Amino acid sequence: MLSLKDISKSFNNKIALKNVSVSLKFGKVSGLLGPNGAGKTTFMRIIAGLLKPDSGYIQFKSNSVSKLEKLNIGYLPEERGLYKNATGYENIKYICSLKGLSSNSIKKAINQYSEYFDSKQILNELVGKLSKGNQQKIQLISLFAQNPDIILLDEPYTGLDPFAQEQLNNIIFDCAKLDKIVIISTHLLEKAEKFCNDVHLLNKGNILYSGDIGKLQKEYQLSSYEIPNDKHVVELLAQYNINHSVATNKIIITETNTDLINELLKSMLKSNTLTEFKRSGNDLQSIFMALTKRNTVE
Repeated sequence: MLSLKDISKSFNNKIALKNVSVSLKFGKVSGLLGPNGAGKTTFMRIIAGLLKPDSGYIQFKSNSVSKLEKLNIGYLPEERGLYKNATGYENIKYICSLKGLSSNSIKKAINQYSEYFDSKQILNELVGKLSKGNQQKIQLISLFAQNPDIILLDEPYTGLDPFAQEQLNNIIFDCAKLDKIVIISTHLLEKAEKFCNDVHLLNKGNILYSGDIGKLQKEYQLSSYEIPNDKHVVELLAQYNINHSVATNKIIITETNTDLINELLKSMLKSNTLTEFKRSGNDLQSIFMALTKRNTVE
């Protein structure tokens, strides 16, 4: 188990993380969730050893860790760190060589993971000429080729097509089966709900929840509703200041004030915009919106 104990970090007197304590388990996929600026990237960079916390400490298998570089950690940053004037193959080979991998091991790993991502045809192209999605594949191949024990993925689905996303899911599951620690920071809450065992919800540098995703859904029994995504309905929601989130084709209402809900329904009936209104389950997105909203108000 990798544990963060009372980790705090500030930049120019602005708090990025405040007394954060979480436990990351082997063989589990953990979702790191939170709005923009919540402290997710700082959290990952501290684990990766790229930042030092102002206070707090990290434990690995109950032992305090002073030098994180001694751990076998693989980090995929949200920002791409590839050499644009080098080929995909050259980038991967260089990154893996920094981890001390032999040429034979690197070649074998590149063949394996480029096949997973259907990317053999782009390996010899200059990275600067590749699409964002293909650049992301090069970064992912570079990461998994290192065979890390602790895997940090910051927005790994960015730019990936549906096939590559599914392949990434399969690799993540395989890594968990091999008893690795996998941490994913993503805004795609549907994906986090689908395959994360644990979730760690950050907002304004504070941990709002850390633990089993099933327990989270039981603990926060919210009533949520779904209505079609319509411009006029969005205006009504703003008018009544009703808690909600907007998905692709629907709006999820997480408001607990039934009087406001009734007023909204009356207005929708009056304007002939009430085409569908149904109660939805206790999904992660609804809980996320409610908790971050509550934390913002407090």
